Amino acid sequence: MAFQLPFSKRTSMRQLLHFTRQLSILIGAGTPLIKSLTTIYEQMPENYFREVIKDVIKRVEEGSSLSLALSEYPDIFSNLFVNMVKAGEVGGLLPAVLKRVDHFLNHTYRLRQRIKFAMMYPAFVLIIAVVIITVLTAFVVPSFAKIFDDLGGELPGATQILLSISKVFNRFWYLIPFIFVFFIVFFKVAGRKPAVKTFLDKTRLRLPVLGDLVLNIEIARFARLLGTLLMSGVSILNALKLTADASENSLFAEAINDANKNIEKGATVSSSMEQHEIFPKILTRMVSVGEESGQLDKILLQVADEYEEEAEGTLTSLTSLLEPLLIVTMGVIVGFIVIALFFPIFTMGSLVK
Repeated sequence: MAFQLPFSKRTSMRQLLHFTRQLSILIGAGTPLIKSLTTIYEQMPENYFREVIKDVIKRVEEGSSLSLALSEYPDIFSNLFVNMVKAGEVGGLLPAVLKRVDHFLNHTYRLRQRIKFAMMYPAFVLIIAVVIITVLTAFVVPSFAKIFDDLGGELPGATQILLSISKVFNRFWYLIPFIFVFFIVFFKVAGRKPAVKTFLDKTRLRLPVLGDLVLNIEIARFARLLGTLLMSGVSILNALKLTADASENSLFAEAINDANKNIEKGATVSSSMEQHEIFPKILTRMVSVGEESGQLDKILLQVADEYEEEAEGTLTSLTSLLEPLLIVTMGVIVGFIVIALFFPIFTMGSLVK
């Protein structure tokens, strides 16, 4: 049972990345493991992760291996992380393996940051649009509604629609946050069911532009992870299993697991992958070249670099498409509201009874 701590148990990927990098540098420089861990621990701020490292040091001092000590904290050190460290310990290549783990985590972190920053501007525009539309609907439209009621007469269809929307919004506004939270919770809970998750994963891959982005990210993740594991000394079967477990897309996980079963029966990696359309032909050909040359790990890492570049290009295209689309949509909605409000004023004489 893992050591229970009073701190918040949230540990960022950045913290894990810094820990891995520092440990790799210290051990690579010939510093003993316990001294390396202690050095890192002493410079860490007071938080949950610091106390975890303290407990890891204690376990290693008592005779536990580093991988076994880390495995006590699966909320921080994934099965993938632990198995790579274990492979480094068994092969006597812990410094080199830690360096590869650091490289993998760094690539993953950088890709996530690029996605996050790329989506910040469209998200900002969307939030501003929602705020503007909410203010107009909740405060401006009701003021005009009173004027129209005093005037009497028949209002244009667009104005009637806008006033009806405003009345519904002002009457049931408190349900909007509830509905928003409900859908988030519903999709999170439903997404845990295999059938629902498979449907959502298929839908993401079929979406225009976004589907290409998801595909490129998954392939890059698959290639980099498998290549890093193989280079660290993990067997192909165990490496594929760990890669499948780490996959965020159930279709990829299923295809990887099925390929793994074929490999157990004696098939090659490339021929097993060719049976699944989710793997692009160029990827299976590159894997075949890697198998023939005995450099599968290096080939996979090169493939990962290429697909990460493709993902970045797709991401740039997506954000370039989203930005004007959101602005135009906001302009159309605000324009509709303005026209629906001011058109009756321009024809005020026909409204007065």
